[in-house]
Parts: sequence; C-alpha cells; structure tokens
Amino acid sequence: SFACDQLNRLNDANVIMPVNTTLAEDVTARNSAESIQAATLNDTLLAYPETGDNGYYLVYDKRLVSDEDAQTLEGVFEACRKAGKKFIVDAGNGFYSCMFPFTGGLKIEGLEGEYNDVQKFNDYDEAEVVATLEAFAKLFHDYSDIFFATSPDKISSGLAEDPSTVAAGIDGSWNAATVSKILGENYGAAKLPTINVNGEDKQIISMHGYKLLGVNKSSKFPNASQLLADYLSGEECQLERAEKISWGPSNTNAAAAEVITSNPAISAILDQSQYTVPQVNIAATFWDPMGNLGNNLFKEDAAYDTATLTELLNKTIANVRDE
Repeated sequence: SFACDQLNRLNDANVIMPVNTTLAEDVTARNSAESIQAATLNDTLLAYPETGDNGYYLVYDKRLVSDEDAQTLEGVFEACRKAGKKFIVDAGNGFYSCMFPFTGGLKIEGLEGEYNDVQKFNDYDEAEVVATLEAFAKLFHDYSDIFFATSPDKISSGLAEDPSTVAAGIDGSWNAATVSKILGENYGAAKLPTINVNGEDKQIISMHGYKLLGVNKSSKFPNASQLLADYLSGEECQLERAEKISWGPSNTNAAAAEVITSNPAISAILDQSQYTVPQVNIAATFWDPMGNLGNNLFKEDAAYDTATLTELLNKTIANVRDE
C-alpha cells in the first residue's frame, strides 16, 4: 500500500506489476475516475485504488470553535485565542505547506522527462501568490500565541489532555477515528476554511491523493497476489476500513454508503477534494523546498514583506526544479 505520488518511482524501479488485464476492466468500473487516473501511467493501470481520502481537513472542538468560526481561518484563530488554546498545522512539512502557494494559484503541472526530472508549474500570477503568502504569514505572526507548527499527531494528544490544550487544527483522515473518539458529540470536521487576501475571501487549496495497492513484480505467486490485491481494494474491504478506521473509499458504491455520508471526517475531506491539487507526478525535490517555504512564513524572526516573499517564492520554485 502506498500514496499515489510514489507510483512513478515504483514503475521506474521496475518493481510493480500491472493490474491483470482480466481484472482491470472491473477495477476501473468500480472506482472513481480520478483514482483510476492516479493509478495509471502511460495508459496502463498499474495499481488498485484503495482509498480516496489521502488529504486533510479542519478539525475542531465545537465547544470552543463554532461551525460559523470554522468557515474562515481568521474566525478559527480568533476562537482559539478566546479559548486560550492552540491551533496546530504542520506548516514546515511540504505536504501541508504547499497549501500556502496553492491557495494563491500555484499549481503542479507534472514532470518533464523521466520521473524525478523537472517539476512543472502552471502560468501563475506571481503577485497573487505572494499576496496570499503575505496573508498567511501575517496571521501566523499576529496569532503566534496560539499558532503552533508541529505534527498533526499533537492535535489528538492535545485534545485528550485534561484540560485540553488544543481547540483546532488541520489533520488527516488517518487520525480521524482517534479524534472522533476523544471529542464525541463535540467533534467538529469541515473542509479547510477561507483566508482573506486583500479583501477577498479565498478558499484554501490543499493537496489530495489516493492510496493504492500494488503487486510486487518479483512475487513468486503473481496470480494469487493479484487476486488478493483485488479483494483488499474491493467494496467490502473499503467499507470495513471506513467503518473501523475512517478511511474514505475510492469505490463509488462504497462512497455512497451511509457509513461514509455520516462520517464527519470523510465528508469533510471529500468536500475539500473540490479545492485541491492532485498528488500525482510530484518530483522528490518538491517536498523539502516547499517545507522550507512554510518555515519561513511562521518563524518568529522571519520577514514577510512583498520583496522578501517574492524572493522566497522564486527560490522555492528554483529549488524544486533543481535535480
């Protein structure tokens, strides 16, 4: 099992076996088109979609952050300050910090040449991206008393403390079952909020991907392995994982089941999936520079004027493209 952005690497290493042609048609028919696209290279289905929720969402304690507060990042921060509790996002991790330039219009456009070559980006508006970075940086500094850049695992541990030390954060589906158990009826889950950039409320754009199941090309039992992968990625198993550990399905029938539509975290992530950049065709060089960009937005001594952030953006993109 692996995140979909690893498919290129596994294929280049010649270690993944394509989905058996006798199974591929059914696998394609039962899963979302986006998950099949994420599992396909050069028109060949290489893996079995396992989840459709490899993303993140806003989690909050409803006693401290209202549903109305949760609509805007400014509202969330102010509610956390009023409660005297933390807001957590792993802002120095490229998987999360990419949302800062993505919200300003930066988009991934794949790779040039072989995997791990040169990451391409869309024809973005530099001024708009920089203005968005400024808006994030200003909030992080203005609310430095409650903003904490650390692992999302600290959200559940902080909520579980007595008294709790966390009011809200940006978390992934993999922690949803734990957080839900801690908060019970006070469990708040929503798509990511908006952020105000020069008077305009902009929806925060995140990264969204899929987990896939692959078969080892050197397996001594290739047919049995294919059948096992087919079963483990099927509707029955996807529904069971959703019920037990809150993993969102890629299977279209499973996605419509009551266990999914009534699950706050999965519903929030699927809602957020409308506002995402796909986690596919990403160079290994993408993550560290993007994490460094995040670090430079919230560090206490970091400058966040237009000129400094323009230079930071251009250096980040240059470092991502640098092999």
